[in-house]
Amino acid sequence: MKQLLLSLLLTVLMSMMGITAFAHDFEAKNTAGVTIYYLKTSDTEVAVSFKGDSYNSYSNEYTGNVVIPKSVTYNGVTYNVTSIGGNAFAGCSGLTSITISNSVTSMMQGVFRDCTGLTSIEIPNSVTDIDRDAFYGCSGLTSVTIPNSVTSIGARAFHGCSGLESITIPNSVTSIGSYAFYNCSGLESIEVGSGNTKYDSRDNCNAIIVTASNTLIAGCKNTVIPNSVTSIDVYAFYNCSGLESITIPNSVTSIDGFAFFGCSGLQKVIVSDIAAWCGISFCDNTANPLSYAHHLYNNENTEITNLVIPDGVTGIRYAFFGCSGLTSVTIPNSVTSIGIYAFSGCSSLTSITIPNSVTSIDGNAFWGCIGLTTVTIPNSVRSIGSGAFYDCTGLTSVTVKIETPLTIDSYTFSSYRANTILCVPCGSKAAYQAADYWKDFKEIVEIGDADGDGAIDVNDVTSIINYILDKPVANFIKAAADVDGDGVIDVNDVQSTINIILKK
Repeated sequence: MKQLLLSLLLTVLMSMMGITAFAHDFEAKNTAGVTIYYLKTSDTEVAVSFKGDSYNSYSNEYTGNVVIPKSVTYNGVTYNVTSIGGNAFAGCSGLTSITISNSVTSMMQGVFRDCTGLTSIEIPNSVTDIDRDAFYGCSGLTSVTIPNSVTSIGARAFHGCSGLESITIPNSVTSIGSYAFYNCSGLESIEVGSGNTKYDSRDNCNAIIVTASNTLIAGCKNTVIPNSVTSIDVYAFYNCSGLESITIPNSVTSIDGFAFFGCSGLQKVIVSDIAAWCGISFCDNTANPLSYAHHLYNNENTEITNLVIPDGVTGIRYAFFGCSGLTSVTIPNSVTSIGIYAFSGCSSLTSITIPNSVTSIDGNAFWGCIGLTTVTIPNSVRSIGSGAFYDCTGLTSVTVKIETPLTIDSYTFSSYRANTILCVPCGSKAAYQAADYWKDFKEIVEIGDADGDGAIDVNDVTSIINYILDKPVANFIKAAADVDGDGVIDVNDVQSTINIILKK
């Protein structure tokens, strides 16, 4: 009696927690002598199940070739086999092939999960649903035929099927769950039936596109993104290691997170319109294919190294993350914001001019730009985010043309401050010497104090003139001598220094 009460209590608790207690009700051999385990779903129907009370109670209860019959007789009662239950074959790595009778109409969640030995399967024309995780981790699966009876493919249904080379979505499919073909790194061909009203693979693009929203949800190594696609979905090309080049058409306006994550073979990203590229809404840095390709092209053969951002662009956010092929960038006066991760990881970038139109430099904007040696922050800037110039270890000088120090944190310029000269406007040295984190720079000098003696006078004019004439100059601070901030020491800087002395 006590054991019965405990059993009832356990059943109630499992029901409250939403847990289904799958267990086989009986076992029977098929015509080949293979034992198959069944779970009764009605008085006349059964589902193929696993052995025991849990799918992991036993391992490899199914091996080799398994044929699922249309019906099975047990204790004088004949049952129709109408489904394959949840996790029925999960973890059966010894399973190599399976034949499913056309009496089966549904394949429930995780049915062949981690059946790594399974190489091919033909789903009968009776099946209408392939539930979530159905073939999750079936890395040995190279081909699968989805019949025209299937209407839905569940989330992660083919997740991790790295050996799968091609997939055809029939006209009948109206629902494809999230990440259905996630991590299918071996895919070479994707085709959607021409009569499908929900999805398409227009222009033979080798991808799955949601027709109504023009969103690409799954691609492969041979995908060519059509110029009608507006969005690239999360994980669309996840772990597509065979992808070497991708052209992003001007029609794309958004790319979701991890869209190109793990595309380790990607070598080039091709864009024909830099303004359109800057206008893409990247979910985060994982959405940008440049984080793997590192090289931006404007056609198949021409790499962009000296980037000129077109006039009219107002903000740059994530756009050039990881683009280590860039050596210089020209930003127009239309830009007001250099956003998060805009140029992060551009390790070959040696020069950049921030125009006086920019009001904000967001977090991690230039993080990891180790090739930068100098940077000038104009007086239009009102905020500099955490990590904006983090790990720019090549910086020898930073020029700030803002009289009142902005609030920054320890990550804005990171620890290399101790090796970097800070140049600040005339009369603001004391304020920067007192400001948190600004005061940690190696030396703080005022713009125009070319000899670094703490005074802007005729000696600085002489130092600048001698520098221009290639004469030896002691203790010359080039960043402080570039008074007009154009990156060149010339007669204009002489005049500008004289104007400071004369307080013009």
